[in-house]
Amino acid sequence: MQFFPEGGSLVAGLPATVGFKAQAPSGRGAVISGQVLDEQNKPVLAAFSSQHAGMGRLSFTPAAGQHYHARVKLADGSSADYPLPAVQATGYSLRVLDAGDSYTVEARYRGVPGAPVPGPVMLLTEVRGYLVGLVPRPITDDGTPVSWKLAKARYPNGILHITLFDAQRTAQAERLAFILNGPPALRVVLTPDKASYAPHDPVHVKVQVSDAAGQPIATNLSVTVAEAGAAGLDPDAGTVATNLLLTSDLAGYVENPGYYFQTATPEVTRALDDLLLTQGWRRYVWKEVLSGTPPALPYGVEQSLTLAGQVTGMGQKGIANSQLTFIQARPTRSVLTASTDADGRFRFTGFSGKDTSVVTLQARRIGGGSNVIIRPDLGPPTFGAPLPPLPPVSAAPPGVADYLHRSRQQQVQERQGRPEGDIRNVQLGNVAVTGKKALVPPDDPRRLYPGVVANTIIDFASMPAAQSGLSIFQLLQGRVAGLTVTGNPPDVTVQIRAAARPCFCSMA
Repeated sequence: MQFFPEGGSLVAGLPATVGFKAQAPSGRGAVISGQVLDEQNKPVLAAFSSQHAGMGRLSFTPAAGQHYHARVKLADGSSADYPLPAVQATGYSLRVLDAGDSYTVEARYRGVPGAPVPGPVMLLTEVRGYLVGLVPRPITDDGTPVSWKLAKARYPNGILHITLFDAQRTAQAERLAFILNGPPALRVVLTPDKASYAPHDPVHVKVQVSDAAGQPIATNLSVTVAEAGAAGLDPDAGTVATNLLLTSDLAGYVENPGYYFQTATPEVTRALDDLLLTQGWRRYVWKEVLSGTPPALPYGVEQSLTLAGQVTGMGQKGIANSQLTFIQARPTRSVLTASTDADGRFRFTGFSGKDTSVVTLQARRIGGGSNVIIRPDLGPPTFGAPLPPLPPVSAAPPGVADYLHRSRQQQVQERQGRPEGDIRNVQLGNVAVTGKKALVPPDDPRRLYPGVVANTIIDFASMPAAQSGLSIFQLLQGRVAGLTVTGNPPDVTVQIRAAARPCFCSMA
């Protein structure tokens, strides 16, 4: 159970709206009801209860020096007490009221008795990078509100960030609201090249985008593709629109984000505002933002593939000046050499490959020893609570059974399409393989040129370098008398004794 004062803090003597969110152990919203009590366990307002997804709000005016708590009753009849945030003796409060086509924003201030009244306050609003600053207004220290009117039509769709600054440009209170100005401004028409498709058929879709007036317009689009039957299983599931306009700006897991984009009934509008009161509650460190000094980035912007790490011994201590050989076999072939720094660290960056690269990295001590360990960096750690468990199939919508049936059919078709069918791998015991070397006679018909015996034989099986990404000509260089290999793959020139082109024979 969590409580989130609107604007950031509870201030003594100033009316307050507090959002709350109750979560079950599964991470989903819980149905609760409760009562706010003071230190003497006296009720301070009427009973409250959760609305959508365990969220709701309550309103009261906190008194100075009081500590409040909520006595919450769960659906199973059990109850527990949860403290509300501490009451501040002085400070600012922020309240946002939805007036239909606009928002009314009220700011109040409670100061220290006898202290000078602070200067005017200013409101800064922002939606997806579109900033609007509203004129400063004088404020008193007796709790009298000052207000601004925010016309929704002047903002793009998305989350509206509202921040209250004092005369010293210090952020004092914050609040999130939501802007949704009617239907989207773009009309997108998708026309497939066929009425229906068989499994694994290529699908070509023609996309036509026009503005509200019907004129074609250039656009960058994000698209998700789902099976028609699966798309109708959960109408409240997330979409591209819910991610771009809502959930990407909120902390934590948002349950059923598609619910907030249904018809704008009073219940849905209230539930969306409760979501922004709770999971949209935040306190920016505006002092750092306004200082002009960019924050230190622990990880740089990824503009190409990078392989970094550390070379150590059997312990954790890095080996300085370790000799490294970097061999890339795919998508292009390249060989690089480098050495580690004083701490044994290395970093190869900028090599080719937009998705997957096959790389072999070898390391040796400065004296030539190979008793080393290469420890690659695995990137930034991942945090966050696990996703809530899936509901049982028995409690799922009726379309789930049909979807599972079609999914099993698809799995059967895929297994039938594989040459091995549904054969599973079986782990065998150790097997000893023995053999003997057999010389191929000069007149053996398997020779490319019968009767010709090679005067130089290179056994790649005994060459460690043959397991790298080097080409066959690079492997032959320096191993055949009179053979000269010049150039880089794929433009390689091979000559024998600076004259005729050589003839190579391979033996199986």
